[in-house]
Parts: sequence; structure tokens; C-alpha cells
Amino acid sequence: MSRRSGGVKRVSAMRDSRAKMVARQRRKEQSQPAPVIATAPERIAFLHRLYDRLPGVELETQEQRLLLALMAGPLTTREAYKHLDMADVTARVRNLRKQGYQIETTWVRQYGDRGALHRFGQYSLTVAADEMPGGEKGAP
Repeated sequence: MSRRSGGVKRVSAMRDSRAKMVARQRRKEQSQPAPVIATAPERIAFLHRLYDRLPGVELETQEQRLLLALMAGPLTTREAYKHLDMADVTARVRNLRKQGYQIETTWVRQYGDRGALHRFGQYSLTVAADEMPGGEKGAP
């Protein structure tokens, strides 16, 4: 019985630790809200051209589109979903990270199609393209 109660105490301590971490993150966000950004028309046109160049919903095609878009600059989950036709952007980012690409996530706010302000992850490559595994350089 004592073994079981020790396990419960550990789980309870982990939950408390997680709750404290979430509370700290929320306080930080309230004191320093994520910046509000808008997607430039030129960026939207670039993302549409990129999709036209690499159409399809296959995993490899989506990862190629995402990687090329990131090589050209930061990309939010909303932009990838809306302009690159990716339903699960976080999964594509996770796959690229597993392949060795260093992708940083920051939080930004963007207005939705109906005018509400939302928080989205914004992804950026943290190394130069020529330093990345695979060695592709440049954006389309």
C-alpha cells in the first residue's frame, strides 16, 4: 500500500509542477502579450505561387512546401493552413524537426477571417539554409 501512495504523491507533485508552469506562462503572456501581425499581400501571393508549384496533400509535398516557405521567412500556423492548404501544420513541423531542421516557435496574434483576434504559433528556421541537412539553398 505504501508503494501505491508514493506513486500517487509523485503524480500529484508532477500535476502541481505542471500547473505552476502553466500559471507562470499565463502571467508572462498577460504582462507581455504576443505581437499582433498581419500577412503582407506579397507574402500571400508568394505562398499561393508556392502551392501552385507544389500542389497536393501528400505528406512529403506538404513538408516541401512548408520548408520552402520557412526558408523565405517566418510562417504562422494560420498562414500555412489558409494559404498552403495544410490541415495539421504542427505535425509537419514536428516531422521536419525529426529530420534535423531547427525550427523555433514563437507566439503571435492575428485577426481571423471574421475579425476576432487569435493567438497562433509562428515558425522560423534558426539556421541558415546552407547549414541545414539536405543543403537546399534559397527560396522559390
